[in-house]
Amino acid sequence: MEDEPLVHPAPTRFGQNDLVHGAIAFSWIAGIGSAIGLAAWTIRAGRRLRPFIERNELPEKDRLWSVVNLGGGALWGVFFCLIVLVLLRNRGLRAGFSFLERLGHRFAPLLLAPAVPILLVWKPWRDRELSVLSLIAIFGLAALGLWHLSFRTGPVFMSQGSRLSRWLRPVRAVFDAPALPPVLLALGIVGYAIFFSYFTISAHYNLQSASFDLAIENNLVWNLVHGGPLFKTTPLGGPEGSHMGYHHTYLAFVLGLVYRFAPRPETLLVLQATLIAAAAWPLYLLARLRLDRRIAAVLAIAYLLYPPNHGANLYDFHYPPFMPFFMWFMLYFAERNRTTLALIFALLSMSIREDASACVALWGVYLFLTKTNVRFGILIAILGAAHFYVSKMVLMPWVLDGHEAYVDQYKELMIPTIKGFAGVVVTVFSNFGFTLHTLVREPMKYSYALQIAAPLVFLAWRRPIGLLLSLPGFFFTLLASHYEPMVSIGFQYTFFWTTFIFIACVRNLDWIAQPRSPGDVDGPNRQKAWIVAVACATLMTSYQFGGVFQQNTIKGGFGPKRFGPGKVERAQYAEVKQLIKLVPPDAKIVSNEVLVPHVSSRRDSYTMRVGVFDAEYMLFHVPSGGGERDVVHREISSGAFGIVKRTAGFALAKRGYKTDLNPDVLRQF
Repeated sequence: MEDEPLVHPAPTRFGQNDLVHGAIAFSWIAGIGSAIGLAAWTIRAGRRLRPFIERNELPEKDRLWSVVNLGGGALWGVFFCLIVLVLLRNRGLRAGFSFLERLGHRFAPLLLAPAVPILLVWKPWRDRELSVLSLIAIFGLAALGLWHLSFRTGPVFMSQGSRLSRWLRPVRAVFDAPALPPVLLALGIVGYAIFFSYFTISAHYNLQSASFDLAIENNLVWNLVHGGPLFKTTPLGGPEGSHMGYHHTYLAFVLGLVYRFAPRPETLLVLQATLIAAAAWPLYLLARLRLDRRIAAVLAIAYLLYPPNHGANLYDFHYPPFMPFFMWFMLYFAERNRTTLALIFALLSMSIREDASACVALWGVYLFLTKTNVRFGILIAILGAAHFYVSKMVLMPWVLDGHEAYVDQYKELMIPTIKGFAGVVVTVFSNFGFTLHTLVREPMKYSYALQIAAPLVFLAWRRPIGLLLSLPGFFFTLLASHYEPMVSIGFQYTFFWTTFIFIACVRNLDWIAQPRSPGDVDGPNRQKAWIVAVACATLMTSYQFGGVFQQNTIKGGFGPKRFGPGKVERAQYAEVKQLIKLVPPDAKIVSNEVLVPHVSSRRDSYTMRVGVFDAEYMLFHVPSGGGERDVVHREISSGAFGIVKRTAGFALAKRGYKTDLNPDVLRQF
């Protein structure tokens, strides 16, 4: 049989569809050129950018230049397209248009370039949280789509075996090294621990810590390691003060193993910063079970930069920030079927606080529903629920004579016939309309929800598993009414979100990469697009609200924190230390709210606004303010306490001491 002659098909004519194709290709490149031009002008704007963003005020000349940069960038894009078509003239217009379109798709994320310098300045956005958060959320979602398009397009210039590919091979080898992601993460963990340890201690020395809560927790652990009654804490309630009716923090016994070697507040602050940072490691290990090590490392580093962690870390010392470390190790060992270790960490997690036990119970439900470790899930669901019920519903009300602590924040959802938090739960599940009303009427909750979700581009809520794991955050924060700490990222309650939504992100990233239909190979591109979008949004929210990139807008507790000691703060702290040296270590002392933490490493240290009780010494500001002023004035004017020593801003008085210096201090009041 003779071979058939080779027949070349006649070339199709260049038609209208090709012109449309070309117009689209030109539009992509022109749009990217416009974006780069506008971004360049925005960077050059400098100080003019703030009034431009805040009030749309800009000199006419500068406004003209912004338009020139926008249009000039588009013209340069068109000029670039023409050059490409000339260089590819031998391949034909159709091939040139196709190349330009692929080039536009590959570099599509550059369309967002003008937003970057606008979102990486903080002054225009001070007190405009909802606006900047909305922009970041939009930026993250747009970045997701554009990066997906870019990854799906693939390399344009650097084909396999090309000269550029060979030149970049050593660089790619470094980035592909298996050891690089864990090494970078380890450096991030150490850096976070050192950074926040230093600045939380600095805030303490700047007299920005308080009796409620650093002194309460420090005195509790001090009494514990020195053989005092269980959960005794005198700043809370005087000589018989106890935390038993408010929180069950059995983890204090574990922390006490370290605290006993350095029994002072600084030890607790270092432990808190270190364990918040160290939680990034079990998160990385959990993510590595399902994801590429580079994606796992990026997500773990995003946790370290997550603004809700920073604000909570700067607010004195609390126990919820320990939940990620212990609970994520519990999950990791549960997924590895190392049940003994998983159970140890489950018990440690339940020892954090009574509400952490409820969180452990939810993890049990998670392990059961996802079929990750069904038996262990059932076990910890029962243990966690039982411990929460006994602690919260039985023991704590018994200590408080039938009252439940911390339910006033939910008073609008409470039911007169059902006592405590149980009534809140009944309202939530039986009266959806009223519950929704309490959720949406406070504008602060919108900003708070975006601060939680925008850094992760709402990835946790991509599937129902994220909604399940959002229940602790929903119940413990958003349901509160007219109580700012519950819906502010400056308080410890954010960890009821952090602990859960990062695990939801791991599961969702794994799901995103799975084929959606036979032959679907786009999963890895979707996954990479999501993690890049998360990285971008996290960097921007961390810059605006976190404590790493700039420290002008971050809040820790009820107000901003000063990073590092200033001259005034150093002088004040030197005065306080000078007076504290005159107080015997076993003496009972009462102090102003911000001074109690500095004298709380003793058996009895009282808070002035709670009561003077049987204090032998009184340490206070001169003059004191608010209700503390009345207490000091009463005790000094009556002669019950005599001034031992006076400095520029403080005074130390002793019960029964001579009153020669009292009139001088009273004149300041």
